[in-house]
Amino acid sequence: MAVKKNNKKAYVTLISVIILGAISILVLTTTIAIDTESIFATDVMDQGKQAKAFADTCAERAIDSLKQNNTYTGTETVNFTSGSCTLGAVSGSGNSNRVFLSTGIFKNATRKVSVTVTTVNPTTVIGSWQEVQ
Repeated sequence: MAVKKNNKKAYVTLISVIILGAISILVLTTTIAIDTESIFATDVMDQGKQAKAFADTCAERAIDSLKQNNTYTGTETVNFTSGSCTLGAVSGSGNSNRVFLSTGIFKNATRKVSVTVTTVNPTTVIGSWQEVQ
């Protein structure tokens, strides 16, 4: 009879170890899946930030060009090592109320910035500078 009791205890222990092992594998797999998604989401965010920086760069170039020549009309593309930015047509004329759209591209991300320059010279006044869809 003593042999039967030990066998039952061994089976209970074995089943417990199997169940705990299965739970551990499930937790580990879930953790790896969540970490992989986090890495992907972080990469997408970083791409968006870089695309926004490219859009801002084109917008700053447009303002510099307007300060040098208030008949500047825009419509140009600037290529970088890892992306580009495109400046749309600058609307308005003269020294005030100039509006343009700048688009930055980096890998799979695209960001757009709409800029309104209230006054170009002698002191540049930015009416608005905002990211748009």
